[in-house]
Amino acid sequence: MNSHCCRTILATVFSALVWYGCDDDGPVDPPPPAPGLTVYVVSELPNDTLKFFAGDSVYFAVKIIVADEHGLAYPGQVVHVALSDPGLGYLEFVDPQLRDTTNSLGRVNCFFHSYARAGEQTITASAGGFAENSIVTIIEVERPNSGFVLASNRPHDTIYIAPDSVLIVNFEARFVDANGNPRTEFDGMFISSSATGGHLERFTALSNGQATSTWTFHDEYGTYQARIFGNWLDPFTMLPDTSG
Repeated sequence: MNSHCCRTILATVFSALVWYGCDDDGPVDPPPPAPGLTVYVVSELPNDTLKFFAGDSVYFAVKIIVADEHGLAYPGQVVHVALSDPGLGYLEFVDPQLRDTTNSLGRVNCFFHSYARAGEQTITASAGGFAENSIVTIIEVERPNSGFVLASNRPHDTIYIAPDSVLIVNFEARFVDANGNPRTEFDGMFISSSATGGHLERFTALSNGQATSTWTFHDEYGTYQARIFGNWLDPFTMLPDTSG
């Protein structure tokens, strides 16, 4: 191949490359990188310490916040959330649809459920190349043998409920000493609770030895039972009131 042919081929290739690069349907420059994101991991625990009664499984709320470079909420961002020690518990996302994607407030809300084991747990959240973590110390507290008092307006037998009615059961739990004084050394801790039906709110954190909860039923009939601080309460039955 002579030099004239080489120059012709090179010129043709160069012209084709220039044309391809300028054509509207050709490759385009990659989009600019996303703005710098900041991630915050906030737990509801005082001093990032979870105390639990021996044998009691409790949980606490974790809020992950993602903000843009201007400090504004950044919705629709997938956040990778990881635990340093899965043997200490697991995460539950509050929103079953969004799960680990930030909501309109730029937040991912979740709960950390403890397996009732002591240790140190690091919750790490990362998004947009930025990562932040929260280190939680989990401490076991000896379970008191006495002094737990539970009061409620819970029915003890069978009650009849009119259609479209709401029944609200209120609970008040207290830890007291032999003289009836509140045991404040447990303040900040949570009491475990579960139920076979209805909506049982988590007990508030103990304050001055006291915590409260509500158990709500709406148009639900059957026999129900609640378990508070490891103890099953007597069941009660709700039946429809047909007298009207």
